[in-house]
Order: sequence, then C-alpha cells, then structure tokens
Amino acid sequence: MMRLAVAYLRRSAKPTTSSESQPISIEQQAAACGTYAQQHKLRIVDYLTHDGVSGGRAERFSALWALLQRAGATAVVAYHFDRLGRDLEHLLAFRKRCDRAGVEIHVIGQGRLEPIRSSNGFVTTAIHGLVAEHYRLVIGEKTRDALARLRADGRQWWGSRPPYGWRAGLDGIAVPNPAEQAVLARLSGPGWPQDGRSLRALAHTLASEGIVARNGRPFAPSTLWRLRRRLLPAPPGGEGQGQPAEQNAADQADEQDGMTG
Repeated sequence: MMRLAVAYLRRSAKPTTSSESQPISIEQQAAACGTYAQQHKLRIVDYLTHDGVSGGRAERFSALWALLQRAGATAVVAYHFDRLGRDLEHLLAFRKRCDRAGVEIHVIGQGRLEPIRSSNGFVTTAIHGLVAEHYRLVIGEKTRDALARLRADGRQWWGSRPPYGWRAGLDGIAVPNPAEQAVLARLSGPGWPQDGRSLRALAHTLASEGIVARNGRPFAPSTLWRLRRRLLPAPPGGEGQGQPAEQNAADQADEQDGMTG
C-alpha cells in the first residue's frame, strides 16, 4: 500500500539574469520529488512551495504541518536536507513532532530518515541542521560585509531605495537628483517655518507647485521636519534632542491632516 506524502519545495533566492550561482528551481525540485516518490512507494497528494523564503523562518514548519493534516499524509519528501530548513532549533522540534505522529521524513539522496528518538536519527538531524544553519549565518555575514563595502563606496543604500535628494546612477553610484535637491535647498534656507500650521502650509505650497513626496502625495509635516533635521548640524544637546517643539507641531499637523510623506 502506498503511503500518502506531501512534497516540500523551497528556494531562498529568486533567479537572476546571471547564469552563476542559480538556485535549483522549484520545478526541478518537484520533478525530483515525484521521481523519488514513485521509486519508494509514496504518492504525493500535495505540494507546499516556499519560493524566495529563507530557511531560517520558523513559520514554514507550521504551514507544512497544517498541510500534512489537511492532506491526511504521513510522509514528507524534500529535495535536500537544507530545503527543510536552516534553523536547527525548529528543525529538531518539527522532527520530534513528526515522530510522535508517525510522519516519515524522506530526503532525496538519503532516503527515509531514522526516527529522531534514535541516536542515529538525532545525530543525523543535528549535524545536517547545524551545517545548514551555519551556512545561512556565514552567507548573512558575507552579505552584510559586502553591502558595507558598497555603501562606503557610495554604491549601495541602507534601505531599499536612495535617500531623498539622491538617485542610483550607473553601477549603483549615488548621484544627486536635481529636483529633490532643489526641495532640500528650500528646506535648509533661512525662512524655515517654526509652527505646525506653517509646516502644513509649506506642504500645501509645495503641492500647489507640483512638488510632492515620492508616493505622489503631499509631504507630511513630520517628513519635512525630518528632512530639515537631516540637513542641519546636531544641536549642542546631542543628536535626537533638536527642535522638539517643532517636531511636536509637525506630528500634530500629521494627525490632523492624515497625510503621509
């Protein structure tokens, strides 16, 4: 009698245009799991796909367990041990949960894993899980170091997009955005308003001239205040203590208008 199974498919990175370091595709994993199932008297009744999801996210196991319950399956098939997860703590917990429920774990190239309550099953899971998590941490460290070097060269941003006043030029080099730099010049001028109503009025004035925030809406007063603060030196009291009354007025104006910059 064939055992019902679900296949777990995961890749943490989306494919790129480069032919180098391409992650194995979801389709390739599914095909391999299907072939394995036929060879080991398993019938795959459903698939759980996590595309572009890190192996360190613990909630994946909850989704996999829920699928097992819905499908009435008693086996999981995965392309590789590290596809199951790169988080040793939660991988061990999931394996123990499967053991208690009589759910088998199959990994292509390794076959059916021994129950984790056995010494061999435990050490196999622990070693593979430890290596997988270590790899994830190493990649994270390398990525952070590489981004730090790029930022130092002006080629990468702290966030997902360049700060206001700048845009990404060729090869990611930071270049000024003339239109936004003109707005910053106005904010840093001597005529900066000092109360919430003036902040709101300035936002409306800019909007009437066709100057809006990047989301296409009028600037929020607090956004204008933060941009202004970024342009000026820190006050004698230290960074984070400058112009509190001005900020409070800006926040109040935001609440009244419901605008976001």
